Amino acid sequence: MKIAVNTWCYRDKRLEEFVPVLGKMGFEYLDLGTGRPTDLCSHVILDWSEDRLFEVKEFCQRYGIEISVLHASNDLSWPEEEKRREQIDLVKRNVEIADYLEVGIVILHDGWCEYPEEKLPEVFGWISEGFKECCEYAEKYGIKLAFENHGIFSSRGDPMLELVKSVDRPNFGVNYDPGNFAIMGEDPVKAGKLLAPYIIHSHLKDVVEEKGKLKYTAIGDGFVNWKEVLSILHEINYKGLLTVEYEGDLPPEEGISRSLSSLNSLISAV
Repeated sequence: MKIAVNTWCYRDKRLEEFVPVLGKMGFEYLDLGTGRPTDLCSHVILDWSEDRLFEVKEFCQRYGIEISVLHASNDLSWPEEEKRREQIDLVKRNVEIADYLEVGIVILHDGWCEYPEEKLPEVFGWISEGFKECCEYAEKYGIKLAFENHGIFSSRGDPMLELVKSVDRPNFGVNYDPGNFAIMGEDPVKAGKLLAPYIIHSHLKDVVEEKGKLKYTAIGDGFVNWKEVLSILHEINYKGLLTVEYEGDLPPEEGISRSLSSLNSLISAV
């Protein structure tokens, strides 16, 4: 299995500041966030020209790194139809950029707006239809969309599976993030087994309990059962990337290094 790195821990830094460091650490694949200049973790700005995008790609290649995935910061749960339309267009712009950069996967989200229980079926419909439209657009470019578990219908395995099945598109799958499930109180192994047939990408981070609160930490420093997680991926003959996503309190390079060391040991034991 090939290992990539996500850039969330560098969300307040410029690409030029951390790509050389990651290259020296031996990473060959990079999971990049996109957005507007004011958004966190926007290492690719959505309105950049093709020339600017080419510069980014060339810069990463200079350090032996390939941009493997783009991560859209969308939210399809807005109550206003106009805002939901803007978010669909945001995903479509990510698809266009991915096509230009020769990236095969775009990560997307359901959303985080809060609603009373009786409103949720309607919201579910908005998001499902939005995902379908995004899939149809991405299909024209041969790009897959990976739904990350980190939102209104994706904090648990069961509702996320229901949403995935409602979309039912061949280029739509799951970005499996065991750490996100764990921090939201879901069993990441149970959820992973439910979603296994749809997993096309992964984000890997650990979770630890400190002073009664759950927080992210480096892989191997928390309570996620990584042996079971990797077993799920092994059983489905997963060919995607194992993406280190560090969000803990250590300096980024230290947290990433600890995660990478643990992940390599875990892989060798599978």
